[in-house]
Amino acid sequence: MSDPAEKSVVFLTDFDRNLEEGRNLVKVLNQLLNAIGIQRPSSTPSASSDASGSVFVQGINFNGGAVTIDGNLWTAYADALNSGLSAPGADSGSTSVQIEPAVNDDFSAMLNTVIYKRQRLEIRQTLPNGSYEVYLWILENYKTDWHSMDVKLGGRLVDQGIAKMPLGTWQRFGPYPTKVTNGALKLVLTIAKRDAHIMGMAIFRCGPS
Repeated sequence: MSDPAEKSVVFLTDFDRNLEEGRNLVKVLNQLLNAIGIQRPSSTPSASSDASGSVFVQGINFNGGAVTIDGNLWTAYADALNSGLSAPGADSGSTSVQIEPAVNDDFSAMLNTVIYKRQRLEIRQTLPNGSYEVYLWILENYKTDWHSMDVKLGGRLVDQGIAKMPLGTWQRFGPYPTKVTNGALKLVLTIAKRDAHIMGMAIFRCGPS
């Protein structure tokens, strides 16, 4: 007759092994979903948040239509301009660049629309006063290593030399923390002798100011 204690040890060992294999499978699936631009549903879909717990406020698809990015519904550029967004003197355009890493249709549509301005691109979005985190989406849509931009939020330099990438490569930059004190978020992208540009922006609220 086998020892019940021995059976328990075998059962627990198999359980731990299966649990670890399950966790590894979930990790691989998450990496695959992220690579193609799909986010797993949140357990609280009414309050979308990023990994840090900040609450999604707004996403803007510059020069494009409404899209869903990382599970969040983004505002079309035209609608955003009617809801407190401004980008004085900015030009707009669209491309059909082959994108790497590969993304879904909404992601591709967002990355292939753009606003730009020579050397200095200023973007202003009205917001309630408080603490925020800002993410920027940028695609190199012209030539390898053509862009290298500095980022200011609220008059403060938060990053330098971003978006120097191979043609067709995209990246999300941030989060950049900022505090709105005068009812508007102000983003400035600068570059020497070339066009500063941006494809998408997402704003998250960090909590009580």
